[in-house]
Amino acid sequence: MSLLIVWSTLSLVWWIAAWWLVKTPFPAKPRTARTNTLPVTLFKPLPKQALQQQITTEENLCSWIRQMQPDDEMLIGCYEADAPFWHHFAQRCHSQYPSAVVRVISHPSPHLSAPNPKIAWMKTLVEYAQSPLWLWSDADVFAPANALTTMRNELLDGKCALLTCAYRVAETRSPAAILDTLFVNLEFYPGAKLMARTNAIEFGFGAGMLFRRDDFEQRVDLNALGRHLADDYQLGQQLQPVHLSSICLSTTVDIYSWRPALQHYFRWEKTIRWNRPGGFAAQAFVMPLIGWLAAAMYQPGNLIVWLGLLCTLCVDSIAALTLCKLHRTRLARKAVVAIPLWSLLRPLTFLACWLPLPAVWRGEYWSRPLKDDHA
Repeated sequence: MSLLIVWSTLSLVWWIAAWWLVKTPFPAKPRTARTNTLPVTLFKPLPKQALQQQITTEENLCSWIRQMQPDDEMLIGCYEADAPFWHHFAQRCHSQYPSAVVRVISHPSPHLSAPNPKIAWMKTLVEYAQSPLWLWSDADVFAPANALTTMRNELLDGKCALLTCAYRVAETRSPAAILDTLFVNLEFYPGAKLMARTNAIEFGFGAGMLFRRDDFEQRVDLNALGRHLADDYQLGQQLQPVHLSSICLSTTVDIYSWRPALQHYFRWEKTIRWNRPGGFAAQAFVMPLIGWLAAAMYQPGNLIVWLGLLCTLCVDSIAALTLCKLHRTRLARKAVVAIPLWSLLRPLTFLACWLPLPAVWRGEYWSRPLKDDHA
């Protein structure tokens, strides 16, 4: 019992540290006043999307387009079936933002050129990129005001090869979406801030990665990158050093059923387990629910054990609500009710990641982090 109490105390200390990390702004560095800046190509590869997802993606793309300078460009990669929608979107952008260059590149089956579908798209889009700076960013990411200018200046002022951005979940619309939301807001974001403060960031985050085209062409093999599940992790490994931007991006989780939510959550956790096994294993120190669940199974009649388990669920739920409030996340009421379920699934997923279970991404099964070939 003493061990469980100490274990629970460690978890509480971490939640307090996470609260402080989220609450404390990233230290601002002095910026050089620039009259001339380098243009950026923004890469936005899109998966197949339903109409409602396309409307949300429109909003996210516009958050970047309105910040683009006249020499910047955005490359939207879409499936041919979705091309009419996105060509119409590009025309509307030209009317609303005349100086913005938005180009739509369609392809019938871009995913066939590499096991990793995102890198398969990048292999197509890089042929059209014309700027000396490249920004890779997921399609579901929203940029706050002045994000592009700030990121550009931070890369040019700093001594990094890759500038990457942390992100938060801004809105959660369903109970199933709570898994992604709390992973990002409670685990990923505080962890990213902690690594930045200890100069331990050695990889990129898919929400936003800005780098020089010359560095990419000299150091990165796209074919090799496309065989990795965690492309952002591998890109950061090859474009060292990596710095964390002061810009925090955001996203909305559009997952409404539990099966894809569980698959996505497991894929994220499994990817960390494969690429950073030591750091992943260390999470056990702040997951006392593992111990309380084991104790409840071993001593089902012990009321103190059940009380400890209940208290752990309550502490996790309070931490979730507090940190989401700091992130200004809009939580649907049904999603709030699902928070204790996340608290239970979190340690169970952690344990499952040590089993030989494959991760699933867009119908493809990954039994290891690297695929040697692609059918």
